[in-house]
Parts: sequence; C-alpha cells; structure tokens
Amino acid sequence: MFGLRSWIAGVRATTKGHLINRKIGDPWTMPTLFAVRNDHVIGEFRGRHAGDHPDLDRLIAEMEEIS
Repeated sequence: MFGLRSWIAGVRATTKGHLINRKIGDPWTMPTLFAVRNDHVIGEFRGRHAGDHPDLDRLIAEMEEIS
C-alpha cells in the first residue's frame, strides 16, 4: 500500500484531478477483477499494488481463447 509504485500512481491520479475523498469500503483491499461465466472463473486480475490497473485488452483476449 505504501510502496513507490503506489505513490507514483497517487501522483498520476492527482495530476488528472482525482483527489482523496471520504473513505468508501475497505481501503486495504487490493484491486481485483474476475470474469465469471456459468459459475466458473474464466479470467482474473489481481493487483500487485494499490495503484495497479488491469490490462483489459489482455483479459478479454484470454477470455475469448477460452470461449
């Protein structure tokens, strides 16, 4: 949560006008994304740090391979 990459992501977000506001949810949760089809996980992204973003194009491509 407090590593260099998180700070860099925070600065990048601030320069885009995204400021820290009131807390919503659990602030210690890392970014995670799951794609589910018919009760099966067919794609996932597990963030490595708080400012991590999924590569949605890669995730979609992986899901299309499974289909």
